[in-house]
Amino acid sequence: AEGNPVVRLTNAIVRLAQLQDECREKRAELASPLVAQSCTWFFCRWSQTYLLPATSERCPVSPHLMSLYGTEEGAKTVLSFLVSQVHRHLQLWASEEDVLQSTCALVDALPARKQVGRLLVHTEGWLHLSQSLYRLIELPRSVRSLPPRVLERVMHSLCASVAGLEDQGEKTALLKSLITPVSQSLEA
Repeated sequence: AEGNPVVRLTNAIVRLAQLQDECREKRAELASPLVAQSCTWFFCRWSQTYLLPATSERCPVSPHLMSLYGTEEGAKTVLSFLVSQVHRHLQLWASEEDVLQSTCALVDALPARKQVGRLLVHTEGWLHLSQSLYRLIELPRSVRSLPPRVLERVMHSLCASVAGLEDQGEKTALLKSLITPVSQSLEA
């Protein structure tokens, strides 16, 4: 597993992102918004290429990469990590515009492919992200930690992730569960 250069690079970036998060939580002066932004940029591009990759004769994918990132089990593990990164960045880097922009790009990229979106909606962290978003929306604008455009992009991606579902009943139920709390908080 460690012999493949893509796997080695991916594992190194994951370790760097985890170290960055630890630094931000424990000793903020050791953390770098540029490192957080760069790791998120990498994950955004990486997820479009290696997460549940489409295989074809013109563009073959290594069997080793397929076994790690091309299976539902492997993809769920990666998605859980990426969603946790998104959640942490929205909490820990709320004042860093560039980090928020790269985080929003990752949030936009994840549900862009239907097969990834289908797994994403069943990821516990994705649902937790939506609940955190509702709590933020309910706060007065003066105390919200995230700008409205970031909240809007994350909400859009949450709804877009539902598009990959094939069961119309499940799709409708999930959309209602995503939209209803927001509309209720806006009416209050």
